[in-house]
Amino acid sequence: MAALVEESLDFVASNLVEIILLPIDMNCLSSTLVKRLAQKVDLEYLEHMKDKRDKLKSKLYMKKLELVFDKQENLLYRCVSCNQLCTKAQREWQQCPAGQNYVEERGSLQSNHIIDKSWELNKFVMSLRAAKIPWKDIFWKFFACMLEFKCSTCGDRFTGNKMNQCNYHPEPPLFLTGQNQGYYTCCNHAAERFKTEQTFGKEKDPGCTLKKHTLRPLQPESEGGAPSKASQKRRKVSRV
Repeated sequence: MAALVEESLDFVASNLVEIILLPIDMNCLSSTLVKRLAQKVDLEYLEHMKDKRDKLKSKLYMKKLELVFDKQENLLYRCVSCNQLCTKAQREWQQCPAGQNYVEERGSLQSNHIIDKSWELNKFVMSLRAAKIPWKDIFWKFFACMLEFKCSTCGDRFTGNKMNQCNYHPEPPLFLTGQNQGYYTCCNHAAERFKTEQTFGKEKDPGCTLKKHTLRPLQPESEGGAPSKASQKRRKVSRV
């Protein structure tokens, strides 16, 4: 019987668009079966799948989200200072814009998120549903928080929900010969060649211009390059 159910799910996953068009009630599928079906449906396929009556698409997105959060490393927490969502691993490198700054042992300025112990992820998800936000939008809201990238313009490491937050200077700084101090020609903001005792530990210059991040291409594994941790993370999260 188990083999027959598995074969049936494989068939439905492979012919989902055609099956949805049939005049049948998809509510006969149990929650467990929908979750197993969601595991077999690719995200890109689901995103472009047309389901005018929403017989199954919203349910599949809901179960996709469940599959993501079934893995402990994907669980999201909220910062008590800035309300930003992050995983425990991301808390190690993300900067909290509202947190208290401190200089870590290597000399860089840090401001870590502080987890809000009173906040519950499940309750937050259900509050979004109570506000009639579609499961598709809820899924992508959380999924974007887990994808990590590196920007080739500003050099920052960031998550997918911050794709439009690249701060940079469009023009290079201008320095006088032999001087450490200078300025950016685009905005006249102060610039320096290297850190001094007075500026050591200060926050990074955010730049004067905002645009979309430019994704840094990964080194091809076929050329002998090992996959980066960010690459492994994207793959791991994407397999839902």
